[in-house]
Formats: sequence, C-alpha cells, structure tokens
Amino acid sequence: MSAVSLLGLGAMGTALASALLDAGRDVVVWNRTPGRATELLARGAPPRSSRR
Repeated sequence: MSAVSLLGLGAMGTALASALLDAGRDVVVWNRTPGRATELLARGAPPRSSRR
C-alpha cells in the first residue's frame, strides 16, 4: 500500500491522519508550524521536509 501525504494539520488534517494511522496506513505529514505534528510524529508518521 502506498503512503498517504497530508498537508495541513488543523483539526481536520490531524483527525484524518490519526484515523489513517489507526487503520495501519503509512502517513507522511506536513504543516507550516512544525509543532502541530508532534503527536503524529510520535505515532510513527514521518515528517515531510519543506526543503527539496
């Protein structure tokens, strides 16, 4: 199964990423404020760097 990328970790993005992680999917997350991804990173979602 391919990874899912989520850009923007507001209320909806965080809930969606959490549900996908619960379902066993690989989720890559990004938010312009890095601190919002802390919980998801702890659950195994790797961050997507804003640099190329």
